[in-house]
Amino acid sequence: MPSYELFFITKRLSKKELVSCLKRTGELILNSSGILRKLENLGTRQLPFKLRTPVPGSKRYASGNFFLFHCDVPPLTIYKIHESLRMDTDIMKVRYTTKDTKIPDDYECTLEEELKPPALRPSVQMLVKQNEERIKKSKLTPTVD
Repeated sequence: MPSYELFFITKRLSKKELVSCLKRTGELILNSSGILRKLENLGTRQLPFKLRTPVPGSKRYASGNFFLFHCDVPPLTIYKIHESLRMDTDIMKVRYTTKDTKIPDDYECTLEEELKPPALRPSVQMLVKQNEERIKKSKLTPTVD
């Protein structure tokens, strides 16, 4: 599945309405056989020009909340998601772009190791040994008063 960055601007909403809008957007991606990788809140900003929502006769907004979703979605599904979000009454602007992130051919999944308790992970054991050696070395070095 290709990776996409889905950027959108919502109108200024209360915290409860904003959570509802973000949840609706995330569920739309997940229900479209997508994988939501990351959500970035880019903050509330002034808009370079006033925007309105797709509702006819809606008021124009001078500021909005900016968000960026990183997701993996089937290629034909991104168009449906884009159209659905364009019709959302809380979202003023939606854009998406593909991300050129390819997994290397020699990539090995380490999920099995990551699910182990920390004391049993090889990476943690290596860090513990390095720390023990550092402590041992610092005890051997004489201190000058």
